[in-house]
Amino acid sequence: VDPRALRANLVVETRSPYAEETWTGRELAIGGVRLRVIRRTERCRMVDLDQVRLPGRRGLLKAVGNHRDLCVGMYADVLAPGELAVGDPVTLRG
Repeated sequence: VDPRALRANLVVETRSPYAEETWTGRELAIGGVRLRVIRRTERCRMVDLDQVRLPGRRGLLKAVGNHRDLCVGMYADVLAPGELAVGDPVTLRG
């Protein structure tokens, strides 16, 4: 799925699918930013609809519901704002 369909603010590449779900309560350092991962993101009907420069994917929400309990992605609190860039290393702490 194109990450734009999920309207993610940040996309982190992992070695295994949904690895980020094991990060709840942990801290991430990326560039000059520190985040605390707090919980899974429950998806809504927007994932099925057209986005800017991205056609809709009818049935995506149903698939997410059937296979992921409607959750894809994680919410995080900002502990320290800063700058980050594509390719910055991601450090998992705690």
